[in-house]
Amino acid sequence: MYYDFHYKAKITKIGEAIVARLDRIIAKEIFTLCGESIKLLEIGHGRGLFADILHQMKEKNKLSYYGIEYNKFLYEQGKKKGYNLLNLKIPPIPLKPDSFNVVYMAHVLEHFINYEIVLKVLKDIRKVLIDKGFFFLLFPDYLDYKEDYFSMDYSHEYILTRRRVEQLLIDSGFKLVKVENFRGCFKSSFIILLYPFFLTVKFVANILYLLTKRDIFFKMKITFGKNILIIAQKI
Repeated sequence: MYYDFHYKAKITKIGEAIVARLDRIIAKEIFTLCGESIKLLEIGHGRGLFADILHQMKEKNKLSYYGIEYNKFLYEQGKKKGYNLLNLKIPPIPLKPDSFNVVYMAHVLEHFINYEIVLKVLKDIRKVLIDKGFFFLLFPDYLDYKEDYFSMDYSHEYILTRRRVEQLLIDSGFKLVKVENFRGCFKSSFIILLYPFFLTVKFVANILYLLTKRDIFFKMKITFGKNILIIAQKI
């Protein structure tokens, strides 16, 4: 089954903590920017970690969560937790136009085969957003990951960089609101200070991986790869 390797892979405690902190940062951006009443679609529900964080943090915000998940097992796990999910492969996105004020997509866009499919996906996302609705897109920067961009996931097809994604969003009817760089759960303001540490971790982990071929060291190697969050708005 597609993406079985993903959910069968063990998550380290450190990795889980990093993902949780990053999810909280992005969730806070959503609640701050999008108001008290939020109807959100997540494309790529996965293990449901982001959905869990959203519901933990919603406080006074009224949150309606919907998700799309292609992997059957992950879809069934999410349904058991009570999430409103669709089990389908996109494009198309068979939902009513003007249904959501937020769409969130993390580490999904790079899985499509070419720019024509990517544009179809982005135009479908624009269609399901209300006027001036927000699209939060998180993706790996090919210029930073280099060969690991493909090694870390066999289904990575389309090369993403900040400039390419900005062009795609503009041509799909969005305006750019904010761009933020992350390494692990560290935002742009901390990256310069911690960059020597990131390089050291990558260098040591790469040597250990080459010597042992243990997957844990490959995961360590890419832990602080550069990911980019772009917040765009439907126009």
